[in-house]
Amino acid sequence: AGLGEVLLAISIRLVFMLILFLFVPVKISPTILLAVLPVLSLVLLGLLIGVVLMPLGALYRDVERGLTLVILLWFFATPVVYPMPASQRASALIQINPVTPVLTTARELLTGDHLSQAFGCLLVSAVILSMMILAWLIYRVALPHILERVGT
Repeated sequence: AGLGEVLLAISIRLVFMLILFLFVPVKISPTILLAVLPVLSLVLLGLLIGVVLMPLGALYRDVERGLTLVILLWFFATPVVYPMPASQRASALIQINPVTPVLTTARELLTGDHLSQAFGCLLVSAVILSMMILAWLIYRVALPHILERVGT
């Protein structure tokens, strides 16, 4: 259900963005179609986090409250609306963030800029896909046990 909600939200935003492109003279790069791949990788990362934390969240309600705080801190450690800082300490924190290369690559593909972190994006995307398959298998095995524990 969460994945469907995310895909619906992305679709609505995409429609508004296309309407905006009709009225605002924006130079559209041919690489804009490739931006779908890093965006899907970000969606898969969110799904991975959800699949990993769902069993814990079913057993312990504090997981949901803690996740809200962690996501807020993670948002500020991701260069969404600010460029990479010049400070070495701040830059090191942002460089180890797995969202940074994927988000940066998506932004660069949308704007037609030079791809500065394409290898990192491919690497993180491959790790996300591999971990998603593993997490899904573990979830399928653990689900009956979790349902039994929650039901009692």
